[in-house]
Amino acid sequence: MCGNAQKKKSQMVLGIDMPKFVIPMFIVEAVLLVLFTVPPKRLKQDFISIPMLVLDVVNSFTDVISYIRLFAVGMSGAAIAEAFNDMLSPLFGSAVGIAGAAFLLLFVHGLNIALAVMGVAVHAVRLNTLEFSNGLGQEWSGFAFAPFAKQKN
Repeated sequence: MCGNAQKKKSQMVLGIDMPKFVIPMFIVEAVLLVLFTVPPKRLKQDFISIPMLVLDVVNSFTDVISYIRLFAVGMSGAAIAEAFNDMLSPLFGSAVGIAGAAFLLLFVHGLNIALAVMGVAVHAVRLNTLEFSNGLGQEWSGFAFAPFAKQKN
């Protein structure tokens, strides 16, 4: 791999090099997770928790990826807005074109904003109620909703 390709690989997200402390920090984090997953007094009873740590780390990673999906939803709204701006910009040559483009842009951007708010809200509710509550051991249960059913006394 040439030097330029290696440099681009290390600058994959922000365009800056990863700080030197990140890898040692991950190692310290892994050691602390293993040390504090099971208290030393309960090591004999709960030794199975240590191998399960790998699955817990993967589960936490998937939760982070889910929040990255929220970022992608926001970015898609920005891409849609930019695409409509580019499509309607040729109409700005005349007064009629400006009026038509303004009406269409107002409608499209309003719809895009409404969809973006709904998309983020729905994803956030799903993340908080399903994925993170599972990590707490919380179970969602209840009873069937039947508002028009006869009440038994």
